[in-house]
Amino acid sequence: MGRNDIDEYNNLILLCKVHHKKVDDQPETYPIEKLREMKAAHERWVKERLSNKSTQGQPQFIQLYQIKTGKDIANIIGDAHVFSFDHDEQNTEEEVELVAGFLQNLQDWGETWSEMDSGQHVKARFMLTDEIKGIEAAGLLVFGLREVRKMKLKTNNTAFDWEVATIAVVHPTNPGIIKLGGQIFLIAATPGPGIV
Repeated sequence: MGRNDIDEYNNLILLCKVHHKKVDDQPETYPIEKLREMKAAHERWVKERLSNKSTQGQPQFIQLYQIKTGKDIANIIGDAHVFSFDHDEQNTEEEVELVAGFLQNLQDWGETWSEMDSGQHVKARFMLTDEIKGIEAAGLLVFGLREVRKMKLKTNNTAFDWEVATIAVVHPTNPGIIKLGGQIFLIAATPGPGIV
């Protein structure tokens, strides 16, 4: 590959700061061919999602747990590979700003979690608890779940486990809310089995 080809599309892969460092620090785990396969698999996944054609069948439903503390939500978002955020339609501009800021903060915290020290984790959990209280004061509820989903490469059927953080901010009137044994759950749709 010539020097002029280094910045060509075929040689580029977009990664967040955390995963960029991980790939750079572990070249034997992430050789060039594996990175190319991962990029191709992700491009197929995006193309499929944007074309609204699902080869994975019907969506599956997952049970999200109500989140009340920053510690609980940090356990879901910390070092996740993928974030899946959802929310109800907002009724006011204030709700829009509140929910947008909250979800963006969750993604930012999740992507930088491994770079933070223990003291920063304590402070982040405290701030997240305050944000959840603010969401609840606005009449909304927070639900979440962390799960592992498979991403399979089409070229050689290699499967990767991806940690997916799913968070939903909804109104108490959302029809997916179920109250059971003193706990509140949200039944939410997610893409069918496998990410790709």
